[in-house]
Amino acid sequence: MPAAIPTPVAVRSLSSVPPAGGAAAAAFEILRRVCGEVVRPDLYAANPFRSLGLPASAELAELVQRLAAVPRDRAPGGWAFAPTEPLTVEQLMRAGRAADVGAERFVAEFFWFWPTAYPESQSDPAQAALAAGDAEAAYAHWQDAGAAGAVAEHNMAVMFHYAALGRELERGPLDPEAVAWWQAAAAHWAAVLAADDLWARLEKRVALLDDPTVPAGSAAWLRAALPALLLQLPLRAAVERARRDEAREVLWLCEHARRSAADAALLEQAVAGALAPERCQGEARLEALQERLASDSGPCLAAVTELLRPMAGLRHVFELVAGADSQLVRQWGDRVTEVALSALQEHLRRTGEAAAVVPWLMHLTTYPATPERRRRATEIVDEVWQRLVAAAQADAANPAANRHEAAMRVGAEVLAPAVERFSWDARVQAGYRQRVVQRLRDLAHESQRVQADFEVASQAFALAAELSDEESSTLLVRERRQLWQQFQRAQDGALSLEHDGNRLEIDSRRLVFGGKEISVEALAGLRYGVAKGLGGYGPRVAWYAGRESVVLDAALWFDSATGGSQRYRQIVEALEACVVPALTTRIVERVRAGQSVVLGPSALRAEGLVFQRFPGQPDREVAVPYARLTQRVAAGELVVGCLDDAAVELHYVLTDVWNAVAMSEVLARLADSDTGAV
Repeated sequence: MPAAIPTPVAVRSLSSVPPAGGAAAAAFEILRRVCGEVVRPDLYAANPFRSLGLPASAELAELVQRLAAVPRDRAPGGWAFAPTEPLTVEQLMRAGRAADVGAERFVAEFFWFWPTAYPESQSDPAQAALAAGDAEAAYAHWQDAGAAGAVAEHNMAVMFHYAALGRELERGPLDPEAVAWWQAAAAHWAAVLAADDLWARLEKRVALLDDPTVPAGSAAWLRAALPALLLQLPLRAAVERARRDEAREVLWLCEHARRSAADAALLEQAVAGALAPERCQGEARLEALQERLASDSGPCLAAVTELLRPMAGLRHVFELVAGADSQLVRQWGDRVTEVALSALQEHLRRTGEAAAVVPWLMHLTTYPATPERRRRATEIVDEVWQRLVAAAQADAANPAANRHEAAMRVGAEVLAPAVERFSWDARVQAGYRQRVVQRLRDLAHESQRVQADFEVASQAFALAAELSDEESSTLLVRERRQLWQQFQRAQDGALSLEHDGNRLEIDSRRLVFGGKEISVEALAGLRYGVAKGLGGYGPRVAWYAGRESVVLDAALWFDSATGGSQRYRQIVEALEACVVPALTTRIVERVRAGQSVVLGPSALRAEGLVFQRFPGQPDREVAVPYARLTQRVAAGELVVGCLDDAAVELHYVLTDVWNAVAMSEVLARLADSDTGAV
């Protein structure tokens, strides 16, 4: 089976037609519409020739006669692939349209079994076997077709495709048998597209039809459009399975479509087409909410929740089929976030109910919108959060002692209980819970750093652990222990050393060396480790802010003969206790706020890590989401890779790359933010 179905260069989409004007252009538009309507999972099941038990080359009079005689109260039968139930209204309507409209008949003929002499209406052994109900005998004839190979390839493509799509219609398993049907159909369709003789036959059929809705050139049009049509079928099947949350099957069908696509643009167009019903459904709900806001001046939170509940299911379908990181999903998520944010802000303006709104705002930050929209959503959450914190501080009955205590109260009384509001969808609930846990973790680190008080940090970690699963809870306990150790070191571990006439002081507020004082808040870069310096190979520590910089190496401070190894250990412990946590928090906050932070040849951005920056060439700067990164520290290097591509890996030498010493925790915290997307 070829890796990709060959696609004619001329026309690649259903909306493209050969140059034509007037009646011909209108006819091609009809042909395009018919293809768009019938190319769906019941393409073969509802085919008029299957419903009536006729070969594709049957005369019009025979089609009309059979349509009039078909029983309405019982299943027609006797031929291969005959319906097992009475014909539905849809099947009867399609058969009627095939009798009345040439374009309908032309498309129906193409997607059914041809006689060897097609377009001539002559029977053959395979057609006789089909009429007698023996599909296996017909298949055997096609396998031995010899000179009539193009028609046989076409018929085997139809047969395997019919079987694969039939399995989808009956909601059966995508087992090895069904997989083989899909693959065989793709292989035979590839041969059909390459067979010039078959398309010449189809153009002869166009002339014989002599119908204004099937103009000359219709065979060439269909040949050019067929790759896009075929891509629709596994993708529409994937959409149906995504609605049933059959993730493994969706993945296989989408990968099958990807392998069959001639290029990425064709695949992207087909994915968008397959998801069009979901998109239309979502857009209708969004427009209804906007109309309600315009016509009703009352509270609107209930309307927003009514919107977001079904949107969670649509979002899951979008992400399974198109990919969570795809542009299509981001555009759709951007639209949902835009409308819902506006509605929530309007409810807040009308009612002042910040506590009721903030959980839904946090839920919206999990949507895969554009970076600008997600940044705006985060800003609004922070604004409402600060409003709630200020209210807790000003509570006359029970005022909070400080801002961090007030924030902890809001977390415990507003955010944590709201987890149950999202119990209607496990993925949504997990995403919201993760957002709350992240906010509590940030609160713990900030309170320990700013207030030098571990009480709020301890409470925040305890609540975060309660909201987390067993594995995450264990990690939070470890993180709390590490923060406690940092707190203790910062309390009584501030460093003051003097060596060779120079005094060094490190605490949680400042770094002082040789009369140069740099505040921790102003610190721009830090690096340390073992490397080659002016004093040879040995420990080295450096930091800077603006034009002020300090470098300590073996020549100045770390000569082993004068206790340099012990001094280096003391300095690193003091930096990790008093400086690195604050530097880490500041970098995370900058990235989340939408700023770009340089890391050697890379850049940390809100949407992910850009491994290699190319100034002036933004099209080459692809950001990898933080949740899709791997990292480890080995041999004095931070090694960052990509889960989706094992070949992508960069090494950041801790002694050479500014702030690489803080990046392990930075990337972990940014990844936690990423995994909030459901």
